[in-house]
Amino acid sequence: MKIARKFTSASDSRFTRKAELAKLMVQESQGIIRIWDPDQVFEAMAIGPRKLTKQAADVRAAMRRNRELLIEGEIPAQVLGLVNE
Repeated sequence: MKIARKFTSASDSRFTRKAELAKLMVQESQGIIRIWDPDQVFEAMAIGPRKLTKQAADVRAAMRRNRELLIEGEIPAQVLGLVNE
C-alpha cells in the first residue's frame, strides 16, 4: 500500500485500495474486469506503435519488479470492502 500511494496525488487513501486476488479472479471469470499480467501488457505494447514497442520491455520489467497487475474495468465496491457484503 505504501508504494501504491506514490501513484496518486490524493493526500489520503481514497484512490488506493487493497483487494484479494482470488476475488478479482472471480470478477474476471464473470467478465466484469480484465486482469493484465506483465507478459500480456508486453505483448499488447509490442504490436502497437513503434514508440510503445520500444518501451514494452521496460514496462514488463517494472511490472515484474513491483509485482503489479493492471485491472481493466470497474471493480465492484464489494470486492474492495467498501460496502458490507
